[in-house]
Amino acid sequence: MEHAADIGEKIESRFLSLLPEEKTAVISHGVAICFSDLNKRLFLALGKIRFFEDWKKRACRTMRIMKCMKTASCGITGKTLLRKRQKR
Repeated sequence: MEHAADIGEKIESRFLSLLPEEKTAVISHGVAICFSDLNKRLFLALGKIRFFEDWKKRACRTMRIMKCMKTASCGITGKTLLRKRQKR
């Protein structure tokens, strides 16, 4: 098996022997492949961000409900809770 350096030198020498239009085409195709890969990674990252934001909203909602339940068990009415929220 050839060493990576030898393979790299062969690729480079063949690339340099191409016509300018062919070099442009090779580079354009490479850029398109990289761009496609980056778009996939961005799509996955945005999906994870949306998942985390939804999880955070659910967690905050649960915490508010638990806090209201604790407060209500101390004898505070719903009207008092509304007044406290309006003051914030």
